[in-house]
Amino acid sequence: MNEGMLWFDDDKKVDLRHKLERAVGYFKQKYGYCPSQCIIHPSMLSNEDLNNNGVKVHTSSYVLPYHFWLEF
Repeated sequence: MNEGMLWFDDDKKVDLRHKLERAVGYFKQKYGYCPSQCIIHPSMLSNEDLNNNGVKVHTSSYVLPYHFWLEF
């Protein structure tokens, strides 16, 4: 993994797409540009298309559930 930001969101009332939007939005506000990719735990993946503003979503068992690893 490269440099990035770890985001935690375990809100049960919000779907994965909106969680990703919140994480990417915060990343943009903090760093001034969009992350290149987001890595999530495989158990969080659903059948929906999760590409958010060009951010590619990948899975890895090294990332804990409800965590989003956003890379520069």
